[in-house]
Amino acid sequence: YFKRNWEKLHDISTGLAPAVDVNISTALLDTAAGGGLAVLNGTAAGVLEVRNNSRDYELYGIQSVASAGFELGGMDHTAEIGIRYHFDEIDRFQWQNEYTQAAGGTIVAVTPGARGAAGDRVEQTHALAVHALDEIKWNKFTITPGLRVEYISQYYEQDLRRSGAGTPAFEEGGLTAVGGGLSVGYEIQQDWNAFAGIHRGFRIPGPRSTQRATPELTEETSLSYELGTRYHNHKKAYYAEAVGFLTQFDDLVVGQVGAGAGGPTENVGNINTLGLELAAGYDYGRANSWAVHTPFRLSVTLTDAYLDGNTTSTDTGSLFFGGTDGNKVPYIPEYQFNAEMGMEYGKVGSFLSATYVPSTFSTASNIRAQVNAGTGAPDARTGKTDAYLVLDWIVRYQLRENTTVFGGVKNLLDREYVASRHPHGPRPGLPRFFNVGLETQF
Repeated sequence: YFKRNWEKLHDISTGLAPAVDVNISTALLDTAAGGGLAVLNGTAAGVLEVRNNSRDYELYGIQSVASAGFELGGMDHTAEIGIRYHFDEIDRFQWQNEYTQAAGGTIVAVTPGARGAAGDRVEQTHALAVHALDEIKWNKFTITPGLRVEYISQYYEQDLRRSGAGTPAFEEGGLTAVGGGLSVGYEIQQDWNAFAGIHRGFRIPGPRSTQRATPELTEETSLSYELGTRYHNHKKAYYAEAVGFLTQFDDLVVGQVGAGAGGPTENVGNINTLGLELAAGYDYGRANSWAVHTPFRLSVTLTDAYLDGNTTSTDTGSLFFGGTDGNKVPYIPEYQFNAEMGMEYGKVGSFLSATYVPSTFSTASNIRAQVNAGTGAPDARTGKTDAYLVLDWIVRYQLRENTTVFGGVKNLLDREYVASRHPHGPRPGLPRFFNVGLETQF
């Protein structure tokens, strides 16, 4: 059970007569009549509308798994069956307070909002899943087929008995989803193996009436293929691996993000993701039996994620509106890499890592300018993120066999960059961040 109230600025009204409502992304570009940016900066009169996103979350479940090993047909089997029941609920009881601001930035009046008037609804999901798999070992092969069948029942209600605001609504429904796959591993040598797999996945819409899985809104499905090889030296001095993958998403489920008027979750179309993951590591100190180990690791991911056909979104506030066949998928970089080097001596270890991520489009329309693809109006959510290189540093000390104390600095050089443009315009990446911790294993 988890309860929180995320109080944040939702939008503003300018000081014009009549007042003009301006969402945050428009205000940041300072294109609205009345000067939305000046209101945010506290240099113009207006109204700050602060949303209290008060919500309760509850989830519980029970799962039972049984497994057995046996020999059949000259092959070793490890079979597993399981059943799982899961329930989760979100209870929204939100309100909005208005802070009237004078031209000099002084707050001169506060108007509390009615509890529940800015979102009063209950959403529930019950899910019952059954799965079965069998790990089969035959000579140097390991073959694992698996199947998962899940029935999902959903319920949504906007209850006006609590807030007395909005329009009553009630929806319920259910669907059955099937996932599963097959993986194959082959031991080439003691330290070298190859593997391949194909798997079907699914993602269901939420229970709200605009999100529930009806004939107009279907569950998202995916089909994933992978083929790879991995080598690990038995002395742990070096390793290398390469994995190719292809994932095809059908009827992608996307929620509305950041539009001023709000919009529904919807199926927006199909996506293909083709890529290659490469990783290698070498410890010169360990390989030469030094007292000091000097691990070095490098990983590179190449990804070509593109739209398979035009997107079907009709919501101009959606980040998938205006996407055409072959366009890049928002927020998925074409490549990225991470390198880490360190030193370990006895119980002490120190590691420095570098991560590089190139810029990405923030919308499926792939427009570089900050202009909405549907309306043509200025929009701070459209455009590209920044490319960035971030350094992280961490130190670890093993107090005893099962206890380690650590500390470090993320974004060591305090690099400033635009990591996202949603939901309401440019958002920075994590600034320089210090952390310490204690880790104990039982």
